[in-house]
Amino acid sequence: LSGRSFAPHEVNWIECRVLPGALRPLKFDRPSNGHEARFSMQYVLAAAVIDGKIGLESFSEEAVQRADINAMIEKILVVEDPDCRKEMDGREFDNKLGMATRGYVQVTLRTADSRPQVERVYAGVGSPAAPLGWEELRSKFVDCVAANGVGQDLAEAAYDRLKDLRNVPDVSALLMSVHAPQAVLGP
Repeated sequence: LSGRSFAPHEVNWIECRVLPGALRPLKFDRPSNGHEARFSMQYVLAAAVIDGKIGLESFSEEAVQRADINAMIEKILVVEDPDCRKEMDGREFDNKLGMATRGYVQVTLRTADSRPQVERVYAGVGSPAAPLGWEELRSKFVDCVAANGVGQDLAEAAYDRLKDLRNVPDVSALLMSVHAPQAVLGP
């Protein structure tokens, strides 16, 4: 839940309501490895609460096996709800803009002091309706490149060059800089 303050140990339970059919690809309630975790709404919610963010490292074998993550998964219920297709006035969402606008996801989190916190998400971050900003793109790019063994400084320099791709004289040097950790970013 964005902008809300709570510690993971304060969470009693989380309920996530999604559009009918949204759980079809999310078939692992209790993932046992990184691949299964990528297809688990419960895992992603648990990791977001515990770690405060989701990145490639969230799907490592070590991360999936963490006791705190698995304990949090036990507190999470995910259900498909036809009401997620309806606007506040009861009308069904217009589907003219595609999947990202045909409904919402509602997350309810209850803390130890019984304060329910509810958030509805109408457009996922990174969707056409809520595109990533430059800093979010930078963070995602650096995370992806760092997962392949390239240092953060080099990844950030490569990102800055990619933002200004029209003025890069030699794209091959730029590409090599994010493929080989020993490569040096050229002029």
